[in-house]
Amino acid sequence: MSGPTASDHLVLGAATSYELAEVMPFVRSLRRTGYAGHVALLVDVLRPESRQALQAMGVELITVTEQWRARSRWQGLRRSAARLQLLASWCGTSRAWGEPDPTQRRLRRNRSVVPFHHISSGRYFYYYDYLVRQPVRFDRVMLTDVRDVLFQEDPFAFKPPQPLLFFLEGRGQPIGTEPYNRKWVRQLYGRRVLRSLADQRIVCSGVTIGQGHAILRYLELMCDELAPLTSRMCGRVGRDQGVHNYLIWRNRFPEAALLENGRGPVLTMDIVAFERLRGAPDGALLNDDGSRVAVVHQYDRHTGCAEQLLRQLAGE
Repeated sequence: MSGPTASDHLVLGAATSYELAEVMPFVRSLRRTGYAGHVALLVDVLRPESRQALQAMGVELITVTEQWRARSRWQGLRRSAARLQLLASWCGTSRAWGEPDPTQRRLRRNRSVVPFHHISSGRYFYYYDYLVRQPVRFDRVMLTDVRDVLFQEDPFAFKPPQPLLFFLEGRGQPIGTEPYNRKWVRQLYGRRVLRSLADQRIVCSGVTIGQGHAILRYLELMCDELAPLTSRMCGRVGRDQGVHNYLIWRNRFPEAALLENGRGPVLTMDIVAFERLRGAPDGALLNDDGSRVAVVHQYDRHTGCAEQLLRQLAGE
């Protein structure tokens, strides 16, 4: 029996509300690595010519409706209305509770809550829906941000130490001192949980890589955790990382490895000091051991190298 091929690999991301110019560097840099696997992106409103350009590069476009943004212009009233609508939605789908198939129960529940989520958390429900409906499971999957991600190498051209891979951010700030991550955990889980996680490193939710079965299990747990928290999220951006870190540091993923920033396939640049970024003579970003970083995430946080990386990896 032959081993997995590039066609068994999937790069899956969310690109709703983006213009073509914001998506093309991601796709172009990925294809320039020689990656020949499948690429699928969640999109909402795209001009026909933008769709054609992406499809010409072998991108499957999954059209979704980010309904939250259209509900109201007033945040307070919108969240109050959303909580009432959410209750009605749960009641309207109560028949799913008697569904014997757990996958179908999860799909019905996900459909009832996803309209109340911003795409940053709603994407997990869409990812799960997409993957369980595939006739053939992918051998390896990368879930990824899009706008701030570039590729220097094929993201699967390395030997994974575990079926599921999470990627640590820089050492500069743990959860308890980084303002956004501290806020997300506190607002979702309360001060007691925040105190228990305060000294833990931040694990980035923007990129997760794993074997197909491990990614599907990750999405099951993420969706199961996100759904009951819907009323606390109601369109807010970024809180998925609070859930991501909560589950990881509660040891819910026994098959997972935490990879150090600068020592694996993904470099997350946000809180990494610019002077610590290692560069090769050709301008490529390097890991601590001198190997080329495969996935460059949050490159736009460092204007000193962002333009160079764009020209080098995704230029015309």
